[in-house]
Amino acid sequence: MKKILFYLTFIILILACSSILNGADWDLWARLIVGKNFFETGYLLNQDIFSYTPTKPLWIDHEWGSGVVFYFLVNKFGDLGVLFLKTLGFFGIIFLMTKIVKIQIKEQNLNIIFYLIVFAAMYTGVGATVRCQLFTFVFFVLYLFLLEKIRRGQNQLLWLFPVIMLLWANLHGGFVAGLGLLIIYGIGEFLNKKQFKKYFLALIPTTLAVFINPYGIKYISYIFEAITMSRKNILEWQSSLTNGEGLIFKVLLIISIACIIINLVKNSFKYSKTDKVKYILLFTTMYLSIAHIKHQALFAISAGCFLYEDFYWLMNIFYKKITKYISEGLIKAFLNIKEVLIYGFIIITGVFIICQNPYQIVLSPKQYPVNSIQFLKENNIKGNLLTVFHWGSYAVWKLYPNCLLAIDGR
Repeated sequence: MKKILFYLTFIILILACSSILNGADWDLWARLIVGKNFFETGYLLNQDIFSYTPTKPLWIDHEWGSGVVFYFLVNKFGDLGVLFLKTLGFFGIIFLMTKIVKIQIKEQNLNIIFYLIVFAAMYTGVGATVRCQLFTFVFFVLYLFLLEKIRRGQNQLLWLFPVIMLLWANLHGGFVAGLGLLIIYGIGEFLNKKQFKKYFLALIPTTLAVFINPYGIKYISYIFEAITMSRKNILEWQSSLTNGEGLIFKVLLIISIACIIINLVKNSFKYSKTDKVKYILLFTTMYLSIAHIKHQALFAISAGCFLYEDFYWLMNIFYKKITKYISEGLIKAFLNIKEVLIYGFIIITGVFIICQNPYQIVLSPKQYPVNSIQFLKENNIKGNLLTVFHWGSYAVWKLYPNCLLAIDGR
């Protein structure tokens, strides 16, 4: 019963969040126009046909697959399609995290407080509506699930990595994280003195799967250039510590560091008792999340998969301290009431929010030049258009081919 209640609560929570945070991300329009062109012409763009200013001779869209998916959903189901995709993606992440924790501790792992903190830290890094990086987050946790199964002897699952990578590499450039996971597990298991060669062997076909894309080997050089490119003026590529974004992430970061330190103390800092895979993964994603706001969700997912037991072990220390001053029976009663209050509050409030807010994308005139673009469209005005960086993709989506852009968010 608790399992059903737990997952139902998260479904309602995600639906409620999606109905409130229902603005349109700047990148959504660029994805839709690429997807629309694919369905109308039957081929992928290799030149930027939307701009009147000079562009590169070969235009590589590392998110072309996402554009196809997004446009198909919008075309068939309207706003509901992409919002449902976001809801399904986030629920899949939470579901797989609980299964990974279950693999590790073999007991009830559905205490909701920890997952709520992880969810809040992860959700704020995705933005409004849906973004292509959602695919990376889903595949990232799926890879972790498979890797944890394989660590425990289910080697028959290894063939799934290149198959998933074939999709991942054509949906979002974050597929590099999947290759990184195989390397982390290979190095970690080597240091754990356990079977490690299988991870490096799986890395070979998984890497080769990346080359199966519309742009061939040139796609790889483009990804390398994109990874090493300086983006210090773009908010999501700024440091999490020097920017005020992501308060809940910083709370999770502090909790995680405390859990890691106490766990190491508990094991007396003994090298043999330390799971090297766990700590290489946590420290790597922690570094990436601190370096760039965009990567906060990767650390949140990693922490959600590997720090659940440490978190509640830490909470148990406080529990034992409190029981010295308050009766254990009273504490247990409070904990039971706390669960009822949390579930009840989220379900009731979530249902109310869902009923009060339309499940659709809402364009704010403060964010987009909605009326101006509508005026140009209704009056069939043609010509070259100069907009600020963020408005470009929206203008292309609404006005192409009547208007070409100087620059946009792509």
